[in-house]
Amino acid sequence: MVTSNHPLASLAGNEILVLGGNAVDAAIATMFALSVVEPMMTTIFGAGFINIRLADGTCTTIDNYATVPRRASADMFEP
Repeated sequence: MVTSNHPLASLAGNEILVLGGNAVDAAIATMFALSVVEPMMTTIFGAGFINIRLADGTCTTIDNYATVPRRASADMFEP
């Protein structure tokens, strides 16, 4: 079972499971679909944290949060 904010994205993730993919495959497919059907809510360029527990018990976290360059300043984009 896959759930998300949009039925088409959930369907995409569920299809991956039906075709033999695992939960990580389904989550990625769902995210890509959400970036199409909910472009103002999420994109492939978004940021966040992904916690994964694999079938063998291995746990890992993927940090895909945005970072700012060291030399950035608050006024660098002002006209």
